[in-house]
Amino acid sequence: MVVLKTKTRAIKLAREKRNNPIIDAHGEKYMSNIYYLYVSAKKVPFVLYYFAHFGFMNTMRYFGADKFIKFYKEAPLTPDPKYIFFKFGMIYIAVERAAFDKYYNFRQFIFTVLETQKRNMDVEAIENTTRWKIILGSSISENNALDKGKGLLKTFEISLDHRTIINIKNLVGGANKDDMWSVVRWIFLKFSSLSSKSQNLLNKRIRVSEWIIDPFLKEVYKKLYRYLSTSEKSRDMNRLVDIVKCPEGLILGAICGKNRKGLTLNIAKYSAGVNDNVLIKDALRYTTSGPGTPGSAGGSLTSTAYRVFDPSFVGRIDIYQSSNSDPGTSGCLVPTAKVNMNTLTFEKIV
Repeated sequence: MVVLKTKTRAIKLAREKRNNPIIDAHGEKYMSNIYYLYVSAKKVPFVLYYFAHFGFMNTMRYFGADKFIKFYKEAPLTPDPKYIFFKFGMIYIAVERAAFDKYYNFRQFIFTVLETQKRNMDVEAIENTTRWKIILGSSISENNALDKGKGLLKTFEISLDHRTIINIKNLVGGANKDDMWSVVRWIFLKFSSLSSKSQNLLNKRIRVSEWIIDPFLKEVYKKLYRYLSTSEKSRDMNRLVDIVKCPEGLILGAICGKNRKGLTLNIAKYSAGVNDNVLIKDALRYTTSGPGTPGSAGGSLTSTAYRVFDPSFVGRIDIYQSSNSDPGTSGCLVPTAKVNMNTLTFEKIV
């Protein structure tokens, strides 16, 4: 699994091996992986979001797969040396055999596409984005599936914040990845390298920004839930704008430890026992922790694969402030480390 942690949520792309082989129109069996996306708690084949937004063929073009596939109403009686015929609803997708065998990413992509099929699909149905939104929404519930599909799609689209875009641009480079469509496509194409268990400091993030924005996010979620729970007649523009209004002193109060309703972060507290301002340590604290990350579920111990001391730590982390059980998962940068908050890269000041 690869987890993209943005300001508001964790977008998880998981690779799972299919339990049973896929059988083509002529009885030949094939095995590969399927990629699932977790935007909500339910997993769905990740291409389903693209079908619901772009349509089927535009999605094929977006991933460069259109030149390797064709559609037929019937499959030939005997195997074709150039194409493999897979049943897809009421039609057949003919996949170029050479590309299917040569490019493993293409094979996994086709397996994920085949996972989305429904029995009554024809050529017109697969181009109907509304139909795909209903299928997307039905992954949560059959009731009001279209509205749920639209909601999931909108959540997916707006989950990428500006800071995450800048971080990806500075750390990865290459073609622009300034929307969720291009980012998830990049994660899919580079999944093997992105899912490697590297404990380099570049694989970490600074926590203080999360703590500062957390009270605001909680307040927005609470207001949004209240707004959606009211009748449509009561939903006016003033109530909608009020959702994103930040109550006076909300964030500052959390930093100082004087927030309302028991929300006390105490980021800027002072410890007389060690003559220490905790804000300095918190501002330099790094972690991989968060939703969908190692050790986040049920408080279980992180596996030994993550509790390692990477060479990039030398001279850059404070071993006294780092956890003795999981130094690779969390720790504190040394005060003489230069922290570039734009790229989350670290330099030792000589």
